[in-house]
Amino acid sequence: MTRTRLLTLLLGLVMLGITTAGCGVDDDAAAAGGGTPAARLDVDSLAAMDVVDMVALLESMPVEERPADVLASVRPDEVVLADGAGAEVAVPTPEGLFHLSVAPYVESTHDCWFHSLTTCTGEMGDTEVDVTIVDTASGEVLVDETTRTFDNGYVAYWLPDGIEAEVTIAAGGRSGNVVVTTGPDDLTCLTSLRLT
Repeated sequence: MTRTRLLTLLLGLVMLGITTAGCGVDDDAAAAGGGTPAARLDVDSLAAMDVVDMVALLESMPVEERPADVLASVRPDEVVLADGAGAEVAVPTPEGLFHLSVAPYVESTHDCWFHSLTTCTGEMGDTEVDVTIVDTASGEVLVDETTRTFDNGYVAYWLPDGIEAEVTIAAGGRSGNVVVTTGPDDLTCLTSLRLT
């Protein structure tokens, strides 16, 4: 397994929790998917999972199958799980790693700081994209792949914490790039990468 593939798998971890503007639950989304097995996932069952597996499961689920009554917010050092009944659990993320979810866009986006694995959606769902992520200090290529965005319009990676990196995404003859940092106060939900 290549270092990039291994890092991509590790970077697939996602922190869950409370969301910011543009990533909240709406009534239509909450009503959808109520009968699916995923919709029966609750805070306790998700918190009992390995955090990397939990993030990967929720991020890769079709939007309509995601649990309607659970918020999963990815923070720099934990995933916060909460439900409407007041239950809340913080699950630590792996030491030394930072989860970043990126929603590239052409026409429309939303403001977001902490990525919600259950409610955030971007413009470009299920779209083939070329993704490159480079550590700006060392020049090390952390990610270099062609992949598909998840149904929610995001791609997601576990990156080393405490770095500055340039994220470049290309699709359909358009491309864009943004520089991000992976510190304790940084965003986990990148929605400002416009493809032009």
